[in-house]
Amino acid sequence: MDRLFAIDFEPTPEEVEKAKKILNIDYEPHPQCVRCVLYHTQYKRLDFKIQCKPIPKSIDDPVDESNILDRILEDPYLFAKVILNIELRHHQKEMLRCT
Repeated sequence: MDRLFAIDFEPTPEEVEKAKKILNIDYEPHPQCVRCVLYHTQYKRLDFKIQCKPIPKSIDDPVDESNILDRILEDPYLFAKVILNIELRHHQKEMLRCT
């Protein structure tokens, strides 16, 4: 479980599937969301009753000129980076993206 706290946490396929089932989604969630679900259900042994909209893993896909405006509007981290010219720390990025 200590690896849940690593900045470069990358979930296993089994962990992703478990998170999808708990979150009741059919798309691959962002590792941040997988970590949150596993933390609450396995580490803290709680029921996951958080009402959130899990972040899709695709949010980290490369941004190009054709989709930059759409991506800025849907991603508060990208808005801070591109529009406000602010480079956020890892935990700030996660907090902005969490719903």
